Amino acid sequence: MNRVVTWWPMALGLLLCECSSTSTTSTAVIADAGIDADQACSDYAQASCAKRQSCTNLLVSAGAQIVALFGNASTCIEREKLMCLDSVRAPRSGFTPAVVERCVAAHTSWSCPDFLDNIPPADCTLTGSGSDGAACAFNSQCKSAFCVGNHQKLCGVCGASPPAGASCSVSFCGHDQICVAGQCETRVAPGAACDNATAPCQAGLTCTGASGTTKTCQPALVNSTDACGGANPGCYFAQGLWCSSATHVCTNISYVGSGQPCGTASDGTHAECQAGNCYTSSGPAAATDLGTCVANAGDGEACDTTLGPACIMPARCITQDGGSRGTCIVPDGTTCG
Repeated sequence: MNRVVTWWPMALGLLLCECSSTSTTSTAVIADAGIDADQACSDYAQASCAKRQSCTNLLVSAGAQIVALFGNASTCIEREKLMCLDSVRAPRSGFTPAVVERCVAAHTSWSCPDFLDNIPPADCTLTGSGSDGAACAFNSQCKSAFCVGNHQKLCGVCGASPPAGASCSVSFCGHDQICVAGQCETRVAPGAACDNATAPCQAGLTCTGASGTTKTCQPALVNSTDACGGANPGCYFAQGLWCSSATHVCTNISYVGSGQPCGTASDGTHAECQAGNCYTSSGPAAATDLGTCVANAGDGEACDTTLGPACIMPARCITQDGGSRGTCIVPDGTTCG
């Protein structure tokens, strides 16, 4: 079964792992050539959500990823702006209001594959003033451009980005990486050898080849009647397509609410959750499992990294004592260090 796996942070991941600023004030205007932080972050949220919608709207007009991550565009804009503002106010960050606006402008030329793979353009590539070992909540607070150990914590420390094969349970993955089966793996370019476990393909590609042959990354299918699987490419998952195991034809993914069956049914059809995640009784459902949708929890609500619910981005499930249960909290960087 070919599935184009896409890690949700993308441009959101740019903020989740990369934002902030040099002031801890809560006022709307932060000293940065007089640019209003509230307006800059409104612009950022609009640009980011519009990009996500346009890059995943081939079959779902609202944008398949918008529906899966947030449920609707207004929630996307609200949550992206929240993270941007908290990021701008975090200490030692390079994500100032002026940089926010430069990044907004760069969205127009940001390619969809790079956007979906979280490979930012130069004007959205951020570094801060924190040296290795300095407390951080976001990558943009660090000279290294990476904050280590903040996946399920409000704070981490500045350090090197993870190599391929590193765990993604403690730290987020770096640019051009995706979390697969608990490990950060680097995405593979068109035509290169691949496998879905350790060498996943870049956005818009699927790992293609008959059983027993060397598989390579080939363009994903984008029509709901294309033959898929086996020697044929897979279907473009991020655009709302799934390769049916019953018909070996691309079929439209359905998006369902909390409490509804999700995953792959016996007839080969596939359902994803709206603003939630699919779980079995033992944990997150694999692509070919059948589970139940659990809606993402709101800020301050209980979460569970194993059994769900997850948190509404950009909140993180902050756990205690090494367990899976925690509370959804939005990081702002001001409590670090």
